[in-house]
Amino acid sequence: MRSVCKEFVKGIRTLDDICLHVARHEFVVLIGTSGCGKTTTMKMINKLVQPTSGEILIDGTNISQINAIELRRNIGYVIQEIGLLPHMTVAQNIALVPELKGWPVRKREERVEELLSLIGLDPALYKKKKPSQLSGGQKQRVGVARALAADPEIILMDEPFGALDPITRIQLQDELVRLIRRVKKTIVFVTHDMEEAVKFADKIVIMDAGRIVQAGSIQEIFKNPKNDFVRNFFRMHDVYNKLRAMKVEDAAVPVLFDGPRPQHGIDAGEPLSRALGVMLERGINCLFVRGTSEENLQVTFESIYRITGQ
Repeated sequence: MRSVCKEFVKGIRTLDDICLHVARHEFVVLIGTSGCGKTTTMKMINKLVQPTSGEILIDGTNISQINAIELRRNIGYVIQEIGLLPHMTVAQNIALVPELKGWPVRKREERVEELLSLIGLDPALYKKKKPSQLSGGQKQRVGVARALAADPEIILMDEPFGALDPITRIQLQDELVRLIRRVKKTIVFVTHDMEEAVKFADKIVIMDAGRIVQAGSIQEIFKNPKNDFVRNFFRMHDVYNKLRAMKVEDAAVPVLFDGPRPQHGIDAGEPLSRALGVMLERGINCLFVRGTSEENLQVTFESIYRITGQ
């Protein structure tokens, strides 16, 4: 996006000078308070909202030159309301865009079975069901499968887990993390939940009053928040965010005793939350740190305790 502005009412800017670059296969999370413009920003990517000024380019092509229907068929879209067609079966819902794109029947059937297996729903049990026969979590899984069906390069996700109960929400968040590693897509994700943003994002874009306040990696923003508005977002779930935002190398300390280094190790670039999880799982109190220029570094419960300020 280059200098994108949006006015729904003449002279009043809902979005003001939005400049944003999303790299291929990057997971970008737009976050901010209600009404800050994050959903409007995302909807402009598939022309559900037209910018008043500025440019939006995909692979160097201005989307103003692309037919809106064709553009949307090549971009997956997952929303909170899910939007499954009630009169169609699960299989028909998933195969809708591939059918519109002219895929042969056999290829569509194979894709439906592949995706249902990928999202953890047995094709034999679910492909003939109607949306009314599914739970909320199952409907959302099918919504994700439909977005992936035609193998689009870009996926847009607008608060996809916001209407789910907390347990189902956490389960689907974890499944999405697993899916991301497998399917390698460019994803733009809208949420108001910083905990969710930290779990997913390669890049977080924090918005307020129609502007981008700060954009960068979790670690960059956590270590160097631009202002109090950004700082307050991280305070909402402070310890959780610190553990996910900081890397093992941030809490690495020298081994302070003579003798062999700790038996178990972890890479310096792993999230600190991963180190803590490994130590708790294995019942140990330290890990040696791999992948640094220094030797004999370790991370311990004490070093994690100190750096998170607990």
